Amino acid sequence: MKMGWMNGRILKEEEMVLSVRDLGILRGLGVFDFIRTYDKKPFHLEDHLKRLEYSASQIGIKLPYSIIEIEQAMLEVLDYWDQKEAGLKIVCTGGTSLDKLKEKEGVNLFILADPLRTVPPEYYEKGVKVITYPHVRNHPEAKSLNYIAAMEAMGKAREESAEEALYMDKTGRVLEGNHLQLFYLERRSLAHPLQGYT
Repeated sequence: MKMGWMNGRILKEEEMVLSVRDLGILRGLGVFDFIRTYDKKPFHLEDHLKRLEYSASQIGIKLPYSIIEIEQAMLEVLDYWDQKEAGLKIVCTGGTSLDKLKEKEGVNLFILADPLRTVPPEYYEKGVKVITYPHVRNHPEAKSLNYIAAMEAMGKAREESAEEALYMDKTGRVLEGNHLQLFYLERRSLAHPLQGYT
């Protein structure tokens, strides 16, 4: 039985519901963060929750719970988790709006737990195919619920039998991955051949 946390309560997932007038549904107004566990302990939990709080502030949402309260809620969810490791997703939506735009109330916050997705060993040994996709996220400093471009990019990746899409701006600069972290070495022009890597 899948359990989650919503607005102060541990619930079965089928009991976790949003109003059809929630701005997360009507306007895509909301933010999220994702945390994996190691030995059932959330990794860098406080950092992730501060990022969630910052993301919300960037699009005009105030979290309905403190970071300490959300941290406790996540630990409650993990108490019900019966697998070794989890991926925890925290979502905060814009709340119910009768005029579908400005008047809003009841900001919602919920937490879902899923089995942790692991990367097959051959991805590290042989590499994978990736594509590039022209896209600069609106409000890139916020992890917003607007993932239309991400869905389109992954659709293109699947069409080309690729595992990932990398976002590029108009200059050809790679900005970020669709669902990965980018790390790279940059060689600078210096006299000594072993200098200049960052």
